Amino acid sequence: MEPLKERLLEYYSWDEEEFAENTREPSFLRLPSLEGDQGAMLLVRRLLLAVKNKEKVLIYGDYDTDGILATSIMVRSLLLLGLKASYFIPSRYRDGYGLNLENAKKIASGGYSLVLCVDNGVSCLEPVRYLKEKGVDTLIIDHHEFGKELPEAIAIVHPLLCGLAKDASFNVSAGFLSYLVSALLLKKNDPYLMVLAAVTTLSDLMPLVGCNREIVRLALMALEKSPAPELSALTDSPKIDERTLSMSIIPTINALGRMEKEYKARRAVAYFSYREADNRDAYASWMKDVNQSRKERTKALVKTVSVTPGASGICLEVDALEGLNGLLANRLMKAYRLPTCVFSSAEKDPSVLVGSLRSEKGFSVLDCLQELSPYCLTSGGHDRAGGLSIRKEDFSSFRKAFLSYCALHPFVEEKKQGIPLLLSECNEESYAEIRRFAPFGEGHPEPLFVLTNLSTDSFQYSKDGKYLISPLGYGVKMVSFSLGKKDFAQKEKTSLYARFRRSYFRNKAGLDIEVAASSND
Repeated sequence: MEPLKERLLEYYSWDEEEFAENTREPSFLRLPSLEGDQGAMLLVRRLLLAVKNKEKVLIYGDYDTDGILATSIMVRSLLLLGLKASYFIPSRYRDGYGLNLENAKKIASGGYSLVLCVDNGVSCLEPVRYLKEKGVDTLIIDHHEFGKELPEAIAIVHPLLCGLAKDASFNVSAGFLSYLVSALLLKKNDPYLMVLAAVTTLSDLMPLVGCNREIVRLALMALEKSPAPELSALTDSPKIDERTLSMSIIPTINALGRMEKEYKARRAVAYFSYREADNRDAYASWMKDVNQSRKERTKALVKTVSVTPGASGICLEVDALEGLNGLLANRLMKAYRLPTCVFSSAEKDPSVLVGSLRSEKGFSVLDCLQELSPYCLTSGGHDRAGGLSIRKEDFSSFRKAFLSYCALHPFVEEKKQGIPLLLSECNEESYAEIRRFAPFGEGHPEPLFVLTNLSTDSFQYSKDGKYLISPLGYGVKMVSFSLGKKDFAQKEKTSLYARFRRSYFRNKAGLDIEVAASSND
């Protein structure tokens, strides 16, 4: 068998030159700059004028991790320049996404001379026009899709407008854009703001190539040298890597917008932008409690769902916060391997159902929404995930049409393509080699390995036999949270698909070979 590095190069279709390019020490110098971009320079000049004149400025963000951290980046940047800007994180339930006309009227009457929209704005034509008529300037930092007409803002920073993206196939987060703006404002690269921008790159599932890969690598290197206490306080893991961010820290921040009906999510902006050590523990504890509640509610909802055997898809209405629809839909879609659409009553109008749709390869969410558009009041999303709203009275008809569409568009079963691995290679040396190819995420997945012809006689299990927990020596163990003694009872030999996982027990590092499936699954 060829060396592990060669197998990994083949897995990622890299040659040695690409490997050298992707694994050299990350540098701020390889991040893009907005210097020279007309929109960015106009935006920066207007912000500096506001700082000089001590204007009343409002930063209008969004309720997900990208929106909260992009807002925090801009609040802190202006704070470092001596301007304490106000900020607003809308409620998913009270305001919906983006600057709306009702809030624009409140802003105009509130005496603000400047509004900066971050992670929203490019589709807010009427609210921006209203602010302009009232003498309020608007700036926009956004990365979402826009139509033929752009808002009448003083300046707009968008990947397609500033040359960071040649087309819609590549994108960067609003947090990344806000960081690039902050570098122009502050005339320096602030490591902490860069780390926040990297978190948004992961939270918004931006492709980990090019500048997105570089900023995440820079952030992980910075966190290794000097952990950001604001992030460390949100996880129990002693080490922060891209997995800790994606599986622990980001869901905790996202939970605020999902669970809080009012405006408590704005507390997170104070937490990340003011960096006050005295309040850190209290804020972090509150955020973790909200996320724990989110986990418990989602788990309880899953237990209430029953799926008819042989169903072509899942379409149901639940009595739950609409912010949990996407999580529940994703959980059910993965558990039952079926396209899933979950609805709940809209907070502002109980006669309307708000839904989330999730799928996998073979079923296009966008095509489905287009086909069922006669039922939709609103709809949008991506190929694998989308949102929509329908009239409650139309649910039965929508469900019938949705299931009929699912029957015609089943998931495409993708054969697992694991990298061959020997049991003797399950060690720290292999893990170190794998981490040279990190960070892993969207567009650059964590490698999946296959261990073949393993003797089941040597396997060990938890006391109740439910889980595979088999020590391999030198602090390494093979574990599975889905396979146990009963799954291997009738097999003398088996093949397993697995990934490497760093684990900690009482702050002591270990290495788990986490089994995802057996070859017979």
